[in-house]
Order: sequence, then structure tokens, then C-alpha cells
Amino acid sequence: IGGIDGLGGSGFVIAPQFGSAAGIRITPEGNVGIGTRLVNNPYGYKLAVNGTVGAKKFKVEITSATWSDDALAENYHRKTMAEKAVYYKKNRHLMHLPSAEEIEKNGLDIAPVMSGITRNVEENSLDLIDHDERIGELEKMVDEKEKEIQKLKRENGELKETLTQIE
Repeated sequence: IGGIDGLGGSGFVIAPQFGSAAGIRITPEGNVGIGTRLVNNPYGYKLAVNGTVGAKKFKVEITSATWSDDALAENYHRKTMAEKAVYYKKNRHLMHLPSAEEIEKNGLDIAPVMSGITRNVEENSLDLIDHDERIGELEKMVDEKEKEIQKLKRENGELKETLTQIE
């Protein structure tokens, strides 16, 4: 137990040996590092872990300001499939989500990403419902056209028969 290397001996360290990156470190600012010296914490993480974190549950606090819950509202304007296609072709990633380059540069912020995924799922669900309704309408139209075709075939057959009798 001792001071943190490179931080002027301030803070708290539990490590197998002085100067080791292993162990737990707490800076005077209250930042905690596990398996890292925390001498370079450019993002100001309150908890930095150099390794895999295992947990039974992970909870991210989200507010209505950060959560997309309006895609199912009646006044929500959804992009058309054509508008989405143009966006995807131009941007090469889903709407409401950061690009791979943005994630590589800034990291993955769970709350807005989960919110964007939820918005996409809600929009896609509504698109599927719309398409299902449209398919139902088209099937009904096909049935009506098939009935018209059958009627026209019967009438055509009757006209042929009448024409044959006239000749």
C-alpha cells in the first residue's frame, strides 16, 4: 500500500509491488483504476479497468432527455424507405447510431447507442406493420383482379359461342 507512481505519491494503491500496473489505484480526485496506473486518463474516467469486467447486471442511468421513446408517438415523422436508403448509401451506418469511425474516436457511449438501437427497432417495427398492411391491400387487389379475369374469360367464351352460332 502506498502512493500512486507518477502522481507525486498522492492517492491510494493496493498492488503486488511498487511500480506495478496490477492492483487497484484511487487517485486524489476519486478516480479508480484496476490493472492500470491511471497516470494517463484523458477521458477522465471515474472507473478504468484494464481487462474484462464480469457482472450479473449492468445498469446505465438514463433520462427522458437521452432515451428515444417518441418513435411510436402519433406525431412522429418517420423517414421513408427511400430516404433511409439514401442515408445508408451515403453514411454507411444506421440512422440514430454513431459510425464506426466515431466509436473508434470517442468510444462507445452505451445510453445513446441503446437509445438509437431502440429507435431503429421501433421504426423498423412500424415499417413492417405498414408493409404488412400494404401486402394485405395488394393481395385483396390481386384477388379482385383474378375474379375480373375469370369473369372476362367467361364473357369471352360466351361471346365466342354466340359468334360461332351466328356464323
